[in-house]
Amino acid sequence: MRIKRLAVVSAVLFLIFACTRPPQDIADNFPRSQPLALIVEKVISGYMLGQTLRYPVGLAVDYYGKIYVCDAGNNRLLRLADSLVVEREAGGLGSLEGLFNRPSYIAVDNGLNVVVSDVGNSRLCRHDKDMHFVEAIKLLDPDDPLKFGEPSGLALTDYGEIWMCDSEKNRIAVFNNIGQFSRFVGDFGYSGGQLLHPQKIIRNSRNNFIVCDADNRRLVFYDHYGNFVREIKNRDFSYPVAVVTDKSDNLWVLDGATGTVFYMDEKGNTRFQFAAVLPGAQTAMKNPSDLVFLKDGRLLISDSGNNRLLVCRILVETQ
Repeated sequence: MRIKRLAVVSAVLFLIFACTRPPQDIADNFPRSQPLALIVEKVISGYMLGQTLRYPVGLAVDYYGKIYVCDAGNNRLLRLADSLVVEREAGGLGSLEGLFNRPSYIAVDNGLNVVVSDVGNSRLCRHDKDMHFVEAIKLLDPDDPLKFGEPSGLALTDYGEIWMCDSEKNRIAVFNNIGQFSRFVGDFGYSGGQLLHPQKIIRNSRNNFIVCDADNRRLVFYDHYGNFVREIKNRDFSYPVAVVTDKSDNLWVLDGATGTVFYMDEKGNTRFQFAAVLPGAQTAMKNPSDLVFLKDGRLLISDSGNNRLLVCRILVETQ
């Protein structure tokens, strides 16, 4: 009933939005303004550079506003201009350099590196900002064949470290700036700094790492040394797969099971929930995987099960 009520409220707000002046951009409103609705302004799908977009997963936006998308169903990486026009691709199915097998999440730094979790090839692939292949970090230790499992979310530090969520081994593997394994953070479990099927990981403005601890239905915070800081639980979480922060460190959490988007303050208090059926879209989100903020303040969601990307404007209270 809650989701149905939210859908009705969102639809009414959409009509109000369409008939009145446009709201201010979200980047100009936080922290004083309360989000009221997510409005789908554009649906990106269909034919792109020779192939139809199929099961998009990971998303990232670089310093220049370029948008990177893991087109997992086609085993390729796409780059869109800030105008949302697809301008470049890289990859294809395979295990050779520059190819992918089930790419999932992406991380970008200050414009020099794009790192992709290449799940099927058990490696991380580093590309430059023009998507040229640079190197592969193989998740293989001859002395310990079971050391690494399946890579999922990635985060990069200012010093070039890579923090990789290992969704199979239920921990985080940290690699130094030349791609050598450094240490593990976390371990299998249900509380504290333990993890169960971690998905996306991000670094916030306080230099803490936030992990979507999906099967424990929570967010886990670590400091930059890997020490457990705190957790955020929500009884409405089913399978949180992605999180992003806005300019005021508020949290936007995507639930991959229900398609719900949660807006929370930095302490974890839920301020609003947006149902899977968003105004402006014809169908509910299905197995969504990721969300990021675009440079203009809109929110981009990879609606994987529907083979599309949703560009959403955030309607906020104006004072």
